[in-house]
Amino acid sequence: MLSLFGCSERLLPLATDYLLWIMPGLCFLFLQCAGMMLIRLDGSPRYAMSVQIVSAAVNIFLDWLMVFPLQMGIKGASIATSISCIVGGLMVLFYFLRLSSRLKFYRLEWSHKSLLLSLRNIGYISRIGFATFLSELAMGVMMVSGNYNFMKLLGEDGVAAFGVGCYLFPVIFSISNAVAQSAQPIISFNYGISRFDRIRTALKVSLTAAVGCGVIIALSMWGGASALAAIFLPSGVPAFEYAAHGLPLLGTCAICFAVNITFIGYYQSLDSAALPTAYTMLRGVILVVPGFIFLPLFLGVNGLWLAIPVAEFITMLLILSVFALTAKNKS
Repeated sequence: MLSLFGCSERLLPLATDYLLWIMPGLCFLFLQCAGMMLIRLDGSPRYAMSVQIVSAAVNIFLDWLMVFPLQMGIKGASIATSISCIVGGLMVLFYFLRLSSRLKFYRLEWSHKSLLLSLRNIGYISRIGFATFLSELAMGVMMVSGNYNFMKLLGEDGVAAFGVGCYLFPVIFSISNAVAQSAQPIISFNYGISRFDRIRTALKVSLTAAVGCGVIIALSMWGGASALAAIFLPSGVPAFEYAAHGLPLLGTCAICFAVNITFIGYYQSLDSAALPTAYTMLRGVILVVPGFIFLPLFLGVNGLWLAIPVAEFITMLLILSVFALTAKNKS
């Protein structure tokens, strides 16, 4: 599997160590991610935040303990992450077993009617949430495509530099996704009661917040590229130079990315599955993979860093065009 993901022979032992020890925590990670959404819906956002903070704090402490005092290297970092995922997952379970006021575990009804209703609901959830699933999957596609092409042009040092971008990109996604998810319940509720004026207001507010966050992220990556690279890499090595040069280029995607994620969440809130799925496929797979392959032919190494921004920019232009055309037709 690691070879399929573009891992070189030199990196294979380290990657194997990390992958084998992180797998036990993955089930708990899934439980934590889904559980925090449900806990917020249950009216306990502070507990959901505490799950995130506690698991992150455990991860940071155990990373330091296992990598430095215990000298366990990559394996220690992986074990630390697994343990932190287990802690977060157990906190979610504890909430629903002991603290939840409304959302609780119930025994599954095995009648024919109940099973059909459950299947119907699963299908409905899957249809509406498919775009969000693709958004998460797109980050994996981006990383695999980037690994292959950075390895091809720049070797392991290039992959290490791209790895810095891969660490920062989920931060960009999380901030943009937080804006989109915050607006979704408001838009969905008002869509249900046909208050379209409130929907327009919520969309304007969320887009303003998204653009503001995108500008801050872009400026941070433009002005602080060397400082960001220094968090992960020692200065003076080739990987650091590649990262310091490439992060400002990657940062140009932040505004377009935030706008795209906001619109995808907007369409999901309107009970639309086709448009958000199409936009997610476009930005996450259809455009970004050819971008990694063909842009370096014209722009060299810069093309590798610009593959994601170009994909996000083209997608944003399409989204805005379709939205403007739809609004014009409705008026």
